[in-house]
Amino acid sequence: MSTRTAIVCLLALCCAAPAAAQAPVATELLSSAGPLTTQQQAEVAAYTDGLARQFESASAQDTLAIRNGLQSLLKDPSARVAFRRELGVAFIKSFEQFVGGADGTRAVNTFVMARMIATAETVDFLLDHMDPDKVPSTATRIAASSQLAKAIEASPLSAPQVDALGKRLVPVMSRETEWVVASHGVEALGSMINRPGLSVAQAEALASSMASVINTMTDAVASGKRPELSNALQRALLVVRNQLSGVAAQARAKLLDSIAPSLKRLADFKDSVPEPIKAAGCGETFGAIVRTAGLLQKVRSTGGA
Repeated sequence: MSTRTAIVCLLALCCAAPAAAQAPVATELLSSAGPLTTQQQAEVAAYTDGLARQFESASAQDTLAIRNGLQSLLKDPSARVAFRRELGVAFIKSFEQFVGGADGTRAVNTFVMARMIATAETVDFLLDHMDPDKVPSTATRIAASSQLAKAIEASPLSAPQVDALGKRLVPVMSRETEWVVASHGVEALGSMINRPGLSVAQAEALASSMASVINTMTDAVASGKRPELSNALQRALLVVRNQLSGVAAQARAKLLDSIAPSLKRLADFKDSVPEPIKAAGCGETFGAIVRTAGLLQKVRSTGGA
């Protein structure tokens, strides 16, 4: 079984519906309106440390029970932002130990729980484990990246935080050679551009970030240097085509203008497929890329509608 197939199977197992529940956290701690006191921070840390001790040797069923307890806690209507943020900080300290070892199941579950908590800190935690320069394990990067878009969508990020996240993601994606991770990164950028509350300027900045990723991928694929990124490039073009219709017109136009040279380069291949791409078994995908690029050229010529 390939690494990619194994991690997909592992993600399917770890995303199954959990059962059972964890011990409750005091209501006063959940409902704290302002910054938590030192004593309250210690209580949250004790809670996540306790979870980590259970998690360390938990069976698959017990692991799902731990996740279920965390999910119930996060869904408690009395849980306030201050508690959730401190929970994210404490969770990272307690669970970081599980993502660097050989136990892929615990790493995947750690990233799933980070996505469930969905704070700025746990979003950063996921992105930290997507950088190929820092995380050589492809399986770890796939597991972390698979949770990023959903974590961003669920987190209470401010517009400046989203903008900063986009700027962090671009250089990480420019170094990525695994198409599954690259695809997840593109989906995360798409969710950021679509986020409500962004100013036009912020949406345009994120559009520039996404264009940079697409242009880098186009060069890597069309030149034959990284034919395996064909799947990620096709996913990126589909995100532009299908998921960004609600984005501010100026940002969408900026994105299409910025990737116009790449679209032309791809569309000009027409029915031809570069030999390195054929050799990598990506010829069919490349044909879809060429067709999608042509469609996006038409979209751009009609004003991005």
